[in-house]
Amino acid sequence: MTATKQIDDFSAFAKQLAEQQGDNFSMEEAFCQWRGIDHAELEILRERLTSYDAGERGRPVDEFLSERRAARAKERS
Repeated sequence: MTATKQIDDFSAFAKQLAEQQGDNFSMEEAFCQWRGIDHAELEILRERLTSYDAGERGRPVDEFLSERRAARAKERS
């Protein structure tokens, strides 16, 4: 999928959410929903960004989220 198509798709998705949610609309949450990131992961990402801004370098978020998703999938089965 081209970058232009992705932008168009996200734009349509975000506009629909904005109409549905009104004042409660959050561009950040819309992007996370579009990318398939749940609210718990969004909170984790926010915490990690705060820690990163404070100087902590920890492990890569992709690695962490991959492990978390695998654990959640195992719990569900």
